[in-house]
Amino acid sequence: GDRVSVVNPLRIKGYANANMQRNKTDRLDARLIASFCQTQKPDAWQPPSEEVKQLQSLVRRVEVLAEMLQAEENRLVLSNQSF
Repeated sequence: GDRVSVVNPLRIKGYANANMQRNKTDRLDARLIASFCQTQKPDAWQPPSEEVKQLQSLVRRVEVLAEMLQAEENRLVLSNQSF
């Protein structure tokens, strides 16, 4: 299989600036990214572990519950103001 890396676009932009690449086309961008990967050898992407996936899911659930709580508190305040 192919190796996949996830790189912050600002790193690639910095690499382009350091190599004085000013033109911007899809073909030149592809060559620049290939050159970046060959010279900088960014770390290979690793899928998140099961534990990380579970933690992300729990964090999302807590965020949803916090939003729901805030909405209910807002409704309560509005209902008290109408009297």
